[in-house]
Amino acid sequence: MRYFLGNPALEFQPWQYGDGYMKLTHLWGNFKIPQQNVVEYEKTKFDRINARDLPKLPDGYVYDKGCGLNLRAVRRSITPSGFAAAFFNANQ
Repeated sequence: MRYFLGNPALEFQPWQYGDGYMKLTHLWGNFKIPQQNVVEYEKTKFDRINARDLPKLPDGYVYDKGCGLNLRAVRRSITPSGFAAAFFNANQ
């Protein structure tokens, strides 16, 4: 995406917004940068392979097994709750 859009407007880790794990995320667009709520987390060998406990799918979420993604990939793609709240508050 950098090739087409340039550098992202924001690069963050969930631990910077109150969720105690790592998963580097890039966002492009025009928005206000949310205020951070940095928390400590226990660094483990599993950080590299993202073997943390994953969030459950929300009630009513329909998982299409034919979409080409396994359930783990779908659960990994859920936006961290701390970041979602901070982003909403900064951009409402």
